[in-house]
Amino acid sequence: MRLSVGLWPRAAGRARGDGISDGMGAMVPHEAIVQGQRRPNVGLRLGFDNCAFSPHRTKAVAMSLDSALFLAINGSAASPHWLTALALFATERLPLLLAGGTAGIFLAADRQVRLHVLQVLAATATAWLLARLGQYFFPIDRPFVVGLGKQWLPHAASPGFPSSHSSVVFGFATVVALTAGRWYWASLALAAAVLVAWSRVYLGLHFPSDVLAGALVGAASAWVACRLLFRNPIRPAVAAGIA
Repeated sequence: MRLSVGLWPRAAGRARGDGISDGMGAMVPHEAIVQGQRRPNVGLRLGFDNCAFSPHRTKAVAMSLDSALFLAINGSAASPHWLTALALFATERLPLLLAGGTAGIFLAADRQVRLHVLQVLAATATAWLLARLGQYFFPIDRPFVVGLGKQWLPHAASPGFPSSHSSVVFGFATVVALTAGRWYWASLALAAAVLVAWSRVYLGLHFPSDVLAGALVGAASAWVACRLLFRNPIRPAVAAGIA
């Protein structure tokens, strides 16, 4: 379970009348504890004053920073309407547009381009499968499950690490970047992937670490599809020149 910013996930913490001890002598108020509908305290409390580094403490710091970055990106009631509309479009419509465009290219293009489309299909299918396996073996809660931030879309309380949306779109974008041979196609594909990944955090459905892990899964899946499954020479847009 993810903990809110400022709350160290230590089993040694003990409840007191005015809060909970974080195991370092500092008191964390009850409002900072993730309990059902109670919104966590968003203050960042790293507490390095009288402690030495340890793997456990380093993990706690990383979780706190992950939550802090989530709260910085997550949309709120004060967010501009157009920004929320853009996030909803990126999550609900953009992946469908990418899929439809890929299908249209496959039907209209020549044999070489169809090979690249097959690489896209292989990469995205592999990325989706790996993301689902990751969610099964690492059942980490989504932000709204622990009461953090604002959720803009209904979603099942399923594990969110890594993000399957991020995995699939970065698998797609990486294949395009590796095979398109044109910098503008690579740039457009990567921009679309970043937009989808950002929207998942903005809408309160994923932590930043979820979409970052998804991007790595997608990129790795694309490399496997291009180099191992099809054994096709990679022609990166940058290496191919701005032609």
